Amino acid sequence: MIMRSDGGGIDLLAEDATYRLPAEGLRALLFYGNRVRLTEGWVETDRGLAMPGPDRRWIRFVLGGTHYLIHRSRLGWVARGDVPADRLFRLEAP
Repeated sequence: MIMRSDGGGIDLLAEDATYRLPAEGLRALLFYGNRVRLTEGWVETDRGLAMPGPDRRWIRFVLGGTHYLIHRSRLGWVARGDVPADRLFRLEAP
């Protein structure tokens, strides 16, 4: 599950933890295509990453070793507050 957080970022509720992508990281991800590290609470973690997908229409999240996708337009809707929450699509292991 993904939802807007305080300060313009987003929160990602995974099976094992809640991850946060602050507003400045969200901008770097969406506008510059940078890979960004997520936080668990307020602490940066190696267990949470966000990066553009293979064709940049998709955003890939790695949360606790599990890979998820969301279309960048849907991520934008949540970040702007147009929709209160959305789901990430879990990628199955190859």
